[in-house]
Amino acid sequence: MDTIVGVMYCKNEVDVLPVTIPEALKHVDTMFITDDGSEDGSWELIQYFKQQYPSKIELIRQDPSPFDQ
Repeated sequence: MDTIVGVMYCKNEVDVLPVTIPEALKHVDTMFITDDGSEDGSWELIQYFKQQYPSKIELIRQDPSPFDQ
């Protein structure tokens, strides 16, 4: 059986994540969510979803670097 893996890259998207993550999870077996140093509460919300779906979500946190500018 094939496995469908989703990848979500986000930064400061707390306004759309409450809809986007649950909808995406309907279509994948596993989802990797990468946060690139959000400052609007996105990371905390992503961690909440990880607690709700521990077997389906993998988290990656990347703190911003001076070279991001």
